[in-house]
Amino acid sequence: MHLPVLRPTTSSPTIQDACVNHRASILQQTLIFGSVLFRGFPDTLQPQLLSTLDLGTSTFGRATGAAPRTQICEGVTTANDAPPSARIPFHHELGQSRERPSYLLFHCLHPASVGGETTLCDSRQVARHVQKSHPSFAASLDDGIVYRRVLPEEDDTTSPIGRSWRATFGAKTRHEVEKKKCQSKTCSGNGVPIMLSGLRRRRFLHFVITL
Repeated sequence: MHLPVLRPTTSSPTIQDACVNHRASILQQTLIFGSVLFRGFPDTLQPQLLSTLDLGTSTFGRATGAAPRTQICEGVTTANDAPPSARIPFHHELGQSRERPSYLLFHCLHPASVGGETTLCDSRQVARHVQKSHPSFAASLDDGIVYRRVLPEEDDTTSPIGRSWRATFGAKTRHEVEKKKCQSKTCSGNGVPIMLSGLRRRRFLHFVITL
C-alpha cells in the first residue's frame, strides 16, 4: 500500500500551516490508509514542535506503556530508549490499556545513515486475515486475553519493554502502586502480585481492541 505524502506548498509552507489548512484531509487519510507522511517541511527539526501542531485533537499528555522513554516536553517523548539493536515487534500503542491515544506523531530527529526504516502494519487487515483463516482462534479471543508483564524496579533501557513500575505508576514505593492501582482505569481490580523481580500486571483484553 502506498501511503499519502504531504509536502510544502505555497499556501502551506510550514508543517503548522499544513496541519491547519489540511486538517480534515489528514485525519481522513489517516483513517483510510493508517498513516500520512510529511516530507520536506523546513520547520520539523525540533521535536518540541510536535506539541504545537493543531490537528483539532487533544494532547494525550502522559508517557505510559511498556517502553522506557524520556519526556522532551508536554505531550512529546522519545519513542523508545532501547538501543537500535533491540527488536521491537508489531504492536498497538497502549494496546494493553483502556486509555490510549487515537493518533500518534512520529518525528525522526537524526535519520540513520544506513537503514533506519520503520515498518508499519495495518492491523485491520491482520484482524480480517485471522477471522477468515483462523475462525476458531478468532472466536476464542472474544473471551479476552491475559496480558502479563514483569515490571522492573528501575527502567531497563536495554529492553524495548523495560519500563519500570516506578515510571509506569508514577510511584516510589510498592504501597503507592497498590493504592494507585485501585484508582486506575488501566489496571484490573484483582491486585498486583508482588514478585522479587518486580511487579506483574494482568490485563483482560477484548479481541477487537487488541487487533
